[in-house]
Amino acid sequence: TPDPTEIAISPNLNRMIVTNQGADQVTFIDVNPGSSTFHQVIESTVVGVGPTGVTWESLNEDIFVCNSGEGTVSVISSFSLEVRKVLRNQLTRPIAVVTTPRQTAFGFFRNVYFAYILNQDGRLAVYESGPDGINGIGFDDVIATLPFTFFRPKTLRADVMALNSAVWVVHENPLDENGDMAGVGGAVSNVGIASGAIGPAPLDPGFFGAPQARDLQFGVFSSLGEGPEGLSGVPVDIAFDNQRNLTALNNPQSPFGQGVNISINGKSLWRANIGVPAPAFTPQFMFVAVPDPGVVDVFAVDSGVQERTDTNAFLDGIQSIPVSNVRILMDYFR
Repeated sequence: TPDPTEIAISPNLNRMIVTNQGADQVTFIDVNPGSSTFHQVIESTVVGVGPTGVTWESLNEDIFVCNSGEGTVSVISSFSLEVRKVLRNQLTRPIAVVTTPRQTAFGFFRNVYFAYILNQDGRLAVYESGPDGINGIGFDDVIATLPFTFFRPKTLRADVMALNSAVWVVHENPLDENGDMAGVGGAVSNVGIASGAIGPAPLDPGFFGAPQARDLQFGVFSSLGEGPEGLSGVPVDIAFDNQRNLTALNNPQSPFGQGVNISINGKSLWRANIGVPAPAFTPQFMFVAVPDPGVVDVFAVDSGVQERTDTNAFLDGIQSIPVSNVRILMDYFR
C-alpha cells in the first residue's frame, strides 16, 4: 500500500480497506484465510484528497472515507468497491466517521441508517441513508449539523447501546445538557438523536416542522470532564469491553447489503435476541487513552452514570492503567 493511514474490516471479516492519505486512494485487501487471494490487494479505488478516517457500515452496505484534504466524504459501494457518491454538504475537513444500525425494527423505525461525520472544526454532521428518489425514505446525504460544537475534536465511536442512534465524541472542554461549554480540559461526550417522529419519513420536506433535520432533535446525554473522579487529562481515543456479547447469534441481513452475512462473529452492531433487537454487545467499561500523563482511564458505563473505576485497589486514590504515550485503543467492534 502506498501510504497506509487507517483501516476498517468488512462485516463478513473477508475484506480490509486501507486509506492511503498521501496517494488519494484506498486499497482493498483480501483477509479471508480460505481465499486464493488471501493477503493480496484485490482493488485500489481513487477517492478525494487526503483520505484518513474510514468506516465499513456494519450490515455491509457502504464504506465511508473522510477526505480531509478537500472537505468531502467518499461513499463506496460494498458491491462494486467503487465510489458511488461524494458528500460535500456541511463538511469541512472531516477527520472521522462512524455509522449506526439501519432502524428496521427498533429506534424510530425509519428504515434508514445514520452516519456521524466529525469535522476538524468541531462540527458533527449527520448523514441519512437511502434509498432516495421516487418512493424513497432517505436523502442519502448529510441532513443536519448538530447544534453544538466539540472543541479540538479527536475521534468518535458509535454508542452500541443506543438503538435510537448515538455516538461518543472525544474532544476538549466538556458540555452541559444544552451543548454549551461547561469547563476546560479533556472531555468525552455522549450525543445523538433525542427525539423524532416514528416511522419512515417521506422525502417531501413540506411534511416536517424541521425539514433540514428530518424532524429529528439531537441532544447531549452526558459529558465527562477532568477531575479527581473524572478524566486524568486530555483524551485521544476510546474503546469498550466486548465480554458480554451476542455474536454467536446470526448476523442480521440488510436488503441493501452485499452478499450473505456470515452467521457468527459478524460486525453488525445489533442482533435479534429471541426475536427482540438487542445491541451486539453490552459493555461494562469504557477505556479512555490519555497520553499525558500516559494512562488509560477506566469508566463503568453500565449503571447509567459514567463513574471512574479504580484499577489498583492496593494504592490510594482512583488509579488508572499506566501506558506510556498511549495513542490508540482497539476493540473487536471498532
